[in-house]
Amino acid sequence: MIFISNESQWRAAVCSLLLLDSFTGQNIVPWPQFANTLQNHFIKATRQNPSCPERPLQYYELKYFHQKFFASQPKITEKQVKNFWEWFGHVLQTIRFKRHINNMWKRGLIYSFVTKDDCVRVLNSQAPGSFVIRFSETRPGQFAIAYSSGDITEPVKHYLLPAQEIGSNKSLP
Repeated sequence: MIFISNESQWRAAVCSLLLLDSFTGQNIVPWPQFANTLQNHFIKATRQNPSCPERPLQYYELKYFHQKFFASQPKITEKQVKNFWEWFGHVLQTIRFKRHINNMWKRGLIYSFVTKDDCVRVLNSQAPGSFVIRFSETRPGQFAIAYSSGDITEPVKHYLLPAQEIGSNKSLP
């Protein structure tokens, strides 16, 4: 049993539960098994109805995680999951505890877990002013905004939103 007394302990507690549910005495597990366990934990953590989630992780998002954090290996280790959690734990905590972010996630206003290059591909053919909000790949729990600028030399520009700018009293939502 795990007890937490405040939000700052949540990420470590959920990581422990995820590892326990994923590995259960095994040293390595197949990626699909971990992906299913991660999906279940994600749905719980984002306060969605397990029988009818509003916005579960999509196949392409799980594929992104698999490629970026697990080198597309068919089997993964606990150490790899801990490294992944160093990034994803912050993201999940942001979605869970910042209600306005949770609502944006569920409504699809936060695009997804995608790379900077994916954003360029998506926005290259869009009108100036089109934009994508995504989680930063390098700054856990922070947002990156990519937008079509209309600038010939740099048609898609990127902006890292400072962490202090995602409070509920800010203009992001």
